[in-house]
Amino acid sequence: MQRFFLATASVGFCFGAKVVSKSNNKDPLVSLLAEPTPSDSKAKRQTSAMEDMVLALAKQAKAQKASQSQDPSVANDNANLTYFVDTIKETTKEMMDNIQLEAALANAACVEARQNLTTCSSYPQNTTWMPDGFDGNFGPLREDHAQCRRAYQVKKMEVAACERIRGSVLQAEQASIEAFNRLNVYMSPEECKITTDDAEAYVRNMREHFKTQKLRWWNAYNEMVGKTGNVSNWDCSQKQEEVNNKHTECLERQLALEERACEVYGSNEEGCSAIIACSDSRWAYYTAGMVSVNDTISDLQAECRAIKRMDCLLSAFAEDDMDAAIDACIQKRHTCPEVNSTCVDDYDISQKTQHMPDVCAAGVTVIGHPNDVTFRDVEYTSNGIHGVSRCYATCCTRDFYTFATLRNVKVLEEHLLAGTYTDMEEAKDACEMESLSGCQGIYDLSCDGSGSLAAPLRLVKGAVDLSSLPESDIGSCVLQMTLDPKETTQTTTTAAGICKWEVNISKSGTAGDQWDNVWKTLTFEEQLHDELYRFDGCTTEGYEGAQCVSAGSPNGVRVLKNREGHVMEFGSCCKDTTNKVLNAKRISCGDYGNDYDKTAGVYAPAQYMVESASFETFAEAKAECLKLGSECWGIMDDLCDGTVFALIGHGLTGTGQ
Repeated sequence: MQRFFLATASVGFCFGAKVVSKSNNKDPLVSLLAEPTPSDSKAKRQTSAMEDMVLALAKQAKAQKASQSQDPSVANDNANLTYFVDTIKETTKEMMDNIQLEAALANAACVEARQNLTTCSSYPQNTTWMPDGFDGNFGPLREDHAQCRRAYQVKKMEVAACERIRGSVLQAEQASIEAFNRLNVYMSPEECKITTDDAEAYVRNMREHFKTQKLRWWNAYNEMVGKTGNVSNWDCSQKQEEVNNKHTECLERQLALEERACEVYGSNEEGCSAIIACSDSRWAYYTAGMVSVNDTISDLQAECRAIKRMDCLLSAFAEDDMDAAIDACIQKRHTCPEVNSTCVDDYDISQKTQHMPDVCAAGVTVIGHPNDVTFRDVEYTSNGIHGVSRCYATCCTRDFYTFATLRNVKVLEEHLLAGTYTDMEEAKDACEMESLSGCQGIYDLSCDGSGSLAAPLRLVKGAVDLSSLPESDIGSCVLQMTLDPKETTQTTTTAAGICKWEVNISKSGTAGDQWDNVWKTLTFEEQLHDELYRFDGCTTEGYEGAQCVSAGSPNGVRVLKNREGHVMEFGSCCKDTTNKVLNAKRISCGDYGNDYDKTAGVYAPAQYMVESASFETFAEAKAECLKLGSECWGIMDDLCDGTVFALIGHGLTGTGQ
């Protein structure tokens, strides 16, 4: 588009050539019109320079009129002046047309920027984003978990009943053994004491006596054998194994529910973030455009007023009273309402709308966040589900605890919290809920890893100094709770960051991708023994983030983090696909793998055992042994019944487990 400097310069050069051909006089108007405007001047300055030219032309016209009678050559110059005026008017008209055109273009740019505000994706107000393959119905997940917990309680009751019956049978067996032993004591000579002179009668009495004793002995023996055999019918180890397996199953179902809740919250956070990011970027573009268009309109209006002043002066040259007409033009204030932008005039900050669904303001309502303190009460306790372990889902950020055993210690009643537990998992969960400030650990009176009505598990108050506890006379112990496994002083742990992990992740959202199929297998060296991996948010930073942004994903790339929030790897772009961790497992820690060779009939003496380690499941024992590294040689199942496991220290030599 032609700007004012170009028009002014062409007019100036044109006027200069004509004036020089008519006269050799150094007319100041000729010099002014012939001088080019500096190329870096603003439009208003360019217009002002031309306006000064016209004003000088007006002054020159007044001077020419005054001297017209004395100098005939001036009359000839007056003819030139008329030509100049007509030429300038043609130029100012062209300039005004350009102003109108540029104002229209600026307004169109404003309209385009405003229309761009509506290009963000729009969603219904009741929208709640759900992960791929999930319809938002948590009912089946809740019911699966509830059913498992109910079955778990039934199996626990069965074990408790089995233990009670077995205890009764054992008592009966012991009583029969004691009764048999009493009969089996030879009471001679009192039993054979001669009480008569009749030898025949004495022999007959002895025969009857020992016959009766024989019958009593065999009756007692048979009763003892029968009760001893009955004890074998009440082996509760299988039922206990079923309880352990059911507990593991319930943990998996609990994790499935909580992990799905995490995914729902993650999907909605991502969806709302995308809407906000799109709206903010569109509004920023619109606002910046408004500032630019408003400045352009202001400049164009200033140029328009200057051109109107020039036209007024040029028209004054044709008036009979030119002097009065020129003076009137100089005093007049011109306006340019025709140079405007209706789009800019309508600009208002209240026009900024994001059209966000209610979930972006009110939050997810279909289920609570697993990391909220109220989640347990709402999802579990209120539905009659008790003894639920803490949340281990990827979006839960509560502190992680571990328990180390302090043996042969006694805790006084005043150092114990109210409440008793017969299940170790429930006791641990209750202690974790109290946190370290409220609970130091779990007091196990019998130190057998479980509680009973006679010897329940109790929680130790947080202010108790466990290092100064008195010695127990019956072998009681405390499972001390600590925040960081690396800081526990009761077991020797390997140096942080020596384990190798294998992590399988999936991708969903595009054709051919399955949510539960492995998309990538990642291997991480020098990781913590108790590491945890999860996808957490998106980033536009780094090469991967920039690549996704350039590919049309404004939020960048999905980020895989470890427990401490460090970035480990990147997933897919934060747009049409999602990622999740399918599973993660330790491959090895230090120089030790996670594989075991089982050997039956091998016993480890007590001096080789790791005193602080006793576990209900083989999986727990393996995890702890792997963590101890060279401090753990293997694992022993004392009864080889799969119920209680202990760790063998590094001093034992030989083969087997």
